Amino acid sequence: MDVFRTWSVGLDGGVVTASLPEPLRFPSGPLPEWMGRSATAIRDALRELPIADGTVLEATLAGAAPGDADLGDALLYNVRIPEAHVRGGVRLRRAAAAGPGVIQSYRRVPLAAADDDDRAVLATLQVPLKGVFELDTARLVWLAVRRVAVAALPAGAAPLGGVELRARLVAESEREPVTTELIERLLDGIRASLQVYAADDLEGTARRLAAELKADQAEMSTLLSSPRGAVLAAGERFAAVEVIVTAGARAQLDIELRAGA
Repeated sequence: MDVFRTWSVGLDGGVVTASLPEPLRFPSGPLPEWMGRSATAIRDALRELPIADGTVLEATLAGAAPGDADLGDALLYNVRIPEAHVRGGVRLRRAAAAGPGVIQSYRRVPLAAADDDDRAVLATLQVPLKGVFELDTARLVWLAVRRVAVAALPAGAAPLGGVELRARLVAESEREPVTTELIERLLDGIRASLQVYAADDLEGTARRLAAELKADQAEMSTLLSSPRGAVLAAGERFAAVEVIVTAGARAQLDIELRAGA
């Protein structure tokens, strides 16, 4: 039986603020009634939020521990954000709790660089692409990024304080639609590419990946098990995320990893 939970959503001063008992879950099955209603209210409020040229959506999750909620899931995918708000990309942040429950807030901000450029740069990766079609699944994203990470980055322990992701995707003209699904694939694939495979069935997983991705099984085994490029610990999530998508003549994915707060 669904238990009544108190929640609220409002738009004030160019900011959509949702006060929720807990982060929203993906609507793939039965959900508490309040989750469905609050997600609808967030979408409705965002449709009233003006989209100015040269801005991106900045979303903040306050009050949820990194292990309890993925930023992309809680702030974008589980809400089913209107696609108009993600066409140029997104910035996702965590914040300290201001009280019980969680606060999800959304606003449009200038596409200028974020104000934390003093954070240490841990690594930069340039991932060449034949086209954005090479990112059609999270596993294809993993393959493209993991190859570069293993080749370019050393082995080493994950840094304390978390890792912030900045990704720039150049798409071949505006034919490539930017959707929440594309951003979700990028976040899932990049995150997995920066971790060492920790499960037991390494060879079985390598065999299945080779068949799915039409790749060499030995290479898949090496990519899964190599300690190189393991910037994230097993199960670790990004402390903050920025994904910017622009149109250009040649597709490419540039990744910058910075030390968290």
